[in-house]
Amino acid sequence: MLSIYDLDTPALLVDLDRLEHNIADMARVASVGRKALWPHTKTHKTSEIARMQMTAGAAGLTVAKLGEAETLVNGGQDNIFIANQIVGHVKVSRLMSLIRCSGKNGCIRVGVDSREVAQPIGDEARLHGMVVPVMMEIDTGLGRAGVRSQEEGIALARFLSDHPGLVFNGIFTHEGHLYRGEDPVKAAGQVAEAMRSMTAALLEHNI
Repeated sequence: MLSIYDLDTPALLVDLDRLEHNIADMARVASVGRKALWPHTKTHKTSEIARMQMTAGAAGLTVAKLGEAETLVNGGQDNIFIANQIVGHVKVSRLMSLIRCSGKNGCIRVGVDSREVAQPIGDEARLHGMVVPVMMEIDTGLGRAGVRSQEEGIALARFLSDHPGLVFNGIFTHEGHLYRGEDPVKAAGQVAEAMRSMTAALLEHNI
């Protein structure tokens, strides 16, 4: 009988019962709340678990970087959101190849937070007769990435909407600064405030 000490490293070990329970529970929460679930795969980085999440009802999969998206596409997934900014000619070229590999029914969305990030993607897409769906990141307190003012957001949204190589699909945020909050009531209030600011960006400024 094989034991864990016989496995070569690195190896992913999971409690299958707990994994299946967590995937089903998250899908249930999203369904009850009438939300589309896009689980982040940066922890497991595994096509098999990604398939389990999609089978359970996920609308798509979120990844942290281009290499993770390539792994999932090679594993048969093609509805992916790359939440980190893609910068540099080499990675933009890889993105174009990935989009072509995803097939006619696939959709690779990309996060952007500035014209400097978005324009090379749009220009390269247009050069190849392609259009890339993009999501604009808004900074709601983490201070790592995202537009940080309404004026900046409006200007970028207009640029994304006008560029022929891009399709502006909406906005997103990441509230990683709340992970270690000791006061759950305070954290809930901060989340609610972030949601209000995101909703205001959509409704008041039509972005």
